Amino acid sequence: MTALPSSLRDALVLRGYVTGRSRVVTASRAPDGATKLLLELMDGQRIECVSIPSRGKHLTACVSCQVGCAMACVFCATGRAGLARSLLPFEILDQVLHVRWLEEEKKGTRQAKRRSAGQKPPSTTLPKGKITHLVFMGQGEPAAALPSVLPALRRICGPWGLSMRGVTLSTVGVRGTLARLARENLALTLAVSLHAPSQALRAALVPSARAYPLGELLEDCAAYFLQTGRRISFEYVLLGGRNDQEAHAEQLVALLGRYRDRMRVHVNLIPWNAVEGAAFESSSEQAVQAFVAVLENARIPVTVRRSKGRGAQAACGQLKNAGKALVKDLLEG
Repeated sequence: MTALPSSLRDALVLRGYVTGRSRVVTASRAPDGATKLLLELMDGQRIECVSIPSRGKHLTACVSCQVGCAMACVFCATGRAGLARSLLPFEILDQVLHVRWLEEEKKGTRQAKRRSAGQKPPSTTLPKGKITHLVFMGQGEPAAALPSVLPALRRICGPWGLSMRGVTLSTVGVRGTLARLARENLALTLAVSLHAPSQALRAALVPSARAYPLGELLEDCAAYFLQTGRRISFEYVLLGGRNDQEAHAEQLVALLGRYRDRMRVHVNLIPWNAVEGAAFESSSEQAVQAFVAVLENARIPVTVRRSKGRGAQAACGQLKNAGKALVKDLLEG
């Protein structure tokens, strides 16, 4: 591509064509096996994506859709950095390729070591770095970047073979975008970042909620379910003493109870992952279990999501483009 005039390369980039590759600046692996890649884009901007293997059978790619984020959630490292720009479709695709190539290299090296030791590779090993799940839970607000996210999804879930049912798109909510997603009729999982059971508390934690009130968001969620029939996952980051008390859980039960006959829901509780400079604490295990008990007693499906990648600052809410030295040779067994 370097033989093309720079003006033509620029025009191709704007149309979403690949004219170059992002560069891996650092790669950090957490003890749980998750690997965070810091990538430098063609214009010098940096983003992060995460490879999350699970029990040798599943491989999840957590990708970014923007450089930074404009939603400014007070407990999230990405939101504290502000927004530079949305990614182009190929910059989203490139993250998926990096995750796949990383896992192929790791798998190939491990198998080579087993062969040299006279061992057979386990049958459960994921073949050829194939990605089984894709989550838009990295940097940025996917609903604000749909012009890039949707073309990237069609490419990844078409010729690349990933099932749309293996895709999760996370959003705090941007007015008008749930209706657009419903019209697309994609069989993905919609994850709505709720984080609070009341408008006042949500607006304090998620500033963008001031322009898109909680009641309006939930009405749009109900309309999305009516059109798609797809269960909605509500994400709820637990902040010690701020939104994790039993009274908050009871408020959440009352809030979702109003929509019990209008949509199927599932609540994902996420103990807060520490972010430098953020004045919050993670919930105690006792508070987490008490919160769960209130929801279970109300027969609301609930899961506590234990984020992978904490050891490499790669867990939920921790991505912030911070390059760190390689903490472990990624090709070690």
